[in-house]
Amino acid sequence: AGALATLGGDIQAPKRLYIVLHNIDGQQLRSPEAQALLGQLAAMPRVHLIASVDHINAPLLWSKREAAMFNWVWQEATTFAPYAVETAHVPQLLASKGEERHIRGAANVLRSLTSNARSIFRLLAEHQLSNPDEAGMAFHAFYTQCREHFLATSEVTLRSHLTEFVDHELTRTRRGPDGEDLVHISFAADVLKQLLNEIE
Repeated sequence: AGALATLGGDIQAPKRLYIVLHNIDGQQLRSPEAQALLGQLAAMPRVHLIASVDHINAPLLWSKREAAMFNWVWQEATTFAPYAVETAHVPQLLASKGEERHIRGAANVLRSLTSNARSIFRLLAEHQLSNPDEAGMAFHAFYTQCREHFLATSEVTLRSHLTEFVDHELTRTRRGPDGEDLVHISFAADVLKQLLNEIE
């Protein structure tokens, strides 16, 4: 009775919250932290979680304890429909399968680097996207911009980052007509934009 509230003399029953979650086994929700949080939410007395799964092995996401928190009532509702609607908002990679793997690898490498290294890569990428007709960015101009953005305090520091980029096939360096090194990212503009989005 203590949980009931009165409003203008009328007794109001506590409200219920219904959450509809599409694809609870999706890539963005597969982490143990996300699943534990959803499980705690679903275990609340007046919260009801309705979810769909895409993968046949989705139940393997949960331990017995986590599955008990969700307290699922399973209902088979396979549609066999293509994923055209579900993936309509997902940007498509404009690349072959082999290049797609390379881009995924590049995104993983960039995520594993320091935020400073990612900022240096982003600075070069944004310059390249703004100047598509250039063969690359001159090293000294690149170093000057990095110094202005407080990303590299010496040429040695910048060259060490570039060496790491080259080792992971993120950038290439070649000689310009005047003999100065030109730094270039070897991805098409559309692919480079997506790569930058993925590492934000």
